Amino acid sequence: MSTNSYRRALRNGSGCYTYYENKTSDLRMMISELKSSLAEKDSKISSSTADLASRKDAYFRLSYDKLLARFCAYHKSAEKSNNKMLCSDLLPMQTEQVNAVNLEGAEELAAEEAVAEEDGAEEDAAD
Repeated sequence: MSTNSYRRALRNGSGCYTYYENKTSDLRMMISELKSSLAEKDSKISSSTADLASRKDAYFRLSYDKLLARFCAYHKSAEKSNNKMLCSDLLPMQTEQVNAVNLEGAEELAAEEAVAEEDGAEEDAAD
């Protein structure tokens, strides 16, 4: 407390104690205002945080749903195009495979017939 304010307090007959009580009272009132302001701002921050958290969850859920829908659409179109490509490629491949199997079967059949004829010719010669 400055000297002038102390002298004024003494001249008014109030004394130094009342001056400090007034200052303390003012400081307490300012502290209570600050506390209420702090509590108000804290509640605003809490509600904003909760709002942001719900928006974040909603955003990621929306992004996930969009991504999943795109993947499903791509998967279906890829499956259809693969089926078309496989069917168009499969027919010549199947024909080649059938021809190869038939050729192998014909060769085996011809070899078996040749062995049977040789066995039959040897039996006739032995009789």
